[in-house]
Amino acid sequence: MAGESAAFEDKLRWRIEGYLDQGYGACSLSDARIASMVQNALLHFDKERYRLSAWVIMPNHLHLLAAPYQAYSLSDIMHSIKSYTAQQANMILGRKGRFWFEDYFDRYIRNIKHFENAISY
Repeated sequence: MAGESAAFEDKLRWRIEGYLDQGYGACSLSDARIASMVQNALLHFDKERYRLSAWVIMPNHLHLLAAPYQAYSLSDIMHSIKSYTAQQANMILGRKGRFWFEDYFDRYIRNIKHFENAISY
């Protein structure tokens, strides 16, 4: 039963990523002001809370490859990034409400080949 649930979640994750990569949904990150602000937010705590290796800002989501430093959890880092950038993006857009999807998808990088594949994705 647990294996079926994990397989379902993997399939769902791939479907969602496919829709996002095709540009479905709000594409607020295609606004250069918002994309620039998000990039600056990612860079702000690089080498302090995490080591940022790569990132790409897509029109409706972003991918980042970062390794948290020991004193920081990935969930706290993502909460901080999403909270700050959502507030700033909503201010730029003159709107209120949710900006980011509530959760995020994370992956454990297993080896250098996986790391290289994640960057080339």
